[in-house]
Formats: sequence, structure tokens, C-alpha cells
Amino acid sequence: MLTFSFGGAILTSLALGRTQMWLENNLSVPVYAGVYLLMGYMPGDLLYGFLRRTSPVSDVFLASVDGLLRGYGVTAAGVDLVRKTMHGQPVAESLVAWVFVGTVLGSGGGIIDDVLQISQRSWAFRTPTLATSGFSLDTKLSFFATVGYILTTHAWSFVEHAPGFPLSPLLDAVLDFVPHLAEEEARLVSGLLCSSVLGTAAHFAAGKYAVLEKAALEAARRKKDDDADIESDDDDEDDADYAEEDEDNEKNE
Repeated sequence: MLTFSFGGAILTSLALGRTQMWLENNLSVPVYAGVYLLMGYMPGDLLYGFLRRTSPVSDVFLASVDGLLRGYGVTAAGVDLVRKTMHGQPVAESLVAWVFVGTVLGSGGGIIDDVLQISQRSWAFRTPTLATSGFSLDTKLSFFATVGYILTTHAWSFVEHAPGFPLSPLLDAVLDFVPHLAEEEARLVSGLLCSSVLGTAAHFAAGKYAVLEKAALEAARRKKDDDADIESDDDDEDDADYAEEDEDNEKNE
């Protein structure tokens, strides 16, 4: 639970040499742990059953909220963490650090699980899927949200951060064509982008799951009917055998 909830923060804190963010907050762990316990151990699975009955609405709603939080996280707790909180340190002037922290913050839990398989019963260290099948949707979305935030806030200037690079003025001229947004506006756009993408993905995933679930129920129903037919045929054969035995007995008498 901690890994999926705070995986990105765990990785970025390790990379930046900072105290783990979830250790600095008194509410994060209790809230996430409480939700986990309600989902997994509520008597009668009431909460899980409610979410299943209200699917795909519940799936889309939860994914959309997750997208809003992720969009805000990769900007305020990602890029701005490096750019502002660590101001005065060399890493605060690194574009690579901004993009890396923002991207990993939004997808770190999935990356850790992909490498260590911690969501499985038996953990195993393996080659990450991104090395064989490419980056996941979460990683791509976090990357584009991070880059979009940097571009729309005009937080990076090549002339300022790379004055010795010959193409810095030209690159800054290109960046000037990107509409300028205030930081709050850019965070909102980032959150809406992540929310819409994840909500749409959840809707399609719920539709596919519903089709598979319907097919499984249909297969189970057909199997039950076939078993009932076989049992009925067996009963008919037994009745016929009993009838033949009765006739033989009457003839012998």
C-alpha cells in the first residue's frame, strides 16, 4: 500500500537525498491505510461491492480524482519542489532534475511494482516492462504533464540557464510561442489533462472488464446447464435400468 501510494515520493526523495515525504505528514499514512483496510477487510465487502455495482461510474470517478491529484503532484510537489524548495542548490537549476522528479513522482509506484513484483504473492526482481514493451500510460502522462507545466509557466530559459550554448536565443524565441500561464492555471491544466486521460482509460478498461465478466458468467451458466443435462440423462438411464430389473424379476417370478 505504501509503495503504490507513495512510490513516486519514495524514489524522488531517495534521488534528492531528502527525508521521505510520507514521514513528514501525520495524515497521509493513516488515511491511505484506512482506505486500504475498508476496501480489503470491511465486513461483507460492502465498500468493494458498492464500487462494483456502480461501475463504470465509480471507476471513472476514482480515476479522474486520481488524475487531478497526480497533475497537481507532478507540478507543485515535483517540479516546484526542486525549483523552489531546493533553491540555491545546483539541482534547482537542472532541467533534467525537474523533468525526472515530476515524471517519477507521478509513476514511481508502478515502476517499483514492475521491477520488484510487490503486488504478487511472491516478490521477484525482474527486467522492467518499459525495457521490453515501452513506457506505461502513467509514465507517459506524468512526463507530458511535467513538460507542459514547465513550458506553459516559462520556468526555463536557455539564455538564463545555458548562456554559453550558441542556440539558446533561438530556443528561447521558440519557447516564447507557447502560451504563458500563471502557475495556478498551469497546475489546473495539468490536473485536468491527467484527469481526462485516466478517466477515459478507466472507462474503456471497465467496458472490457464488463464484456469479459459477462462472457465468464455465460460460460458458467452453460456449464451448469450442461452438468444438469448430464445429471438428468444419468437419472433417466438409472430409471431405465431399474425398470428392466423390475421386468426381469416379474418374469422370473
